[in-house]
Amino acid sequence: MEEKSDTPRTDAAAQFVSHFGWQVHADFARDLERELATATRERDGARAIANDRDAMVDHRDRALTAIYQRVDIITQERDEARAEVERLRSTFVHCHVRGSSGDLCAVCGLDLRDKVHTTATEARP
Repeated sequence: MEEKSDTPRTDAAAQFVSHFGWQVHADFARDLERELATATRERDGARAIANDRDAMVDHRDRALTAIYQRVDIITQERDEARAEVERLRSTFVHCHVRGSSGDLCAVCGLDLRDKVHTTATEARP
């Protein structure tokens, strides 16, 4: 089995010239150079596109990382704010004292029939 050449077109175009050995016509060599130049331009263009896409992906990844970090900070701030609201609500609810009228706080006058106040005020004697 004969091994295939990696230059079959050149092999087909080559002519044996005495004293000089195997040679190809100058037009054939020019055609090959033009094809090589075209292939090189196409390759360089494809590389430029790939590099641009890589840069866009890197930019997107950095932007997403920044967004995720900001979301984490906002989530933490939200959780802290919720905890503070709950602490203040707990303090607010437990400060009420049933007045002589029965349904109003003796200190601030809020209606203690509201369900937010009911649990805390019923537990008190």
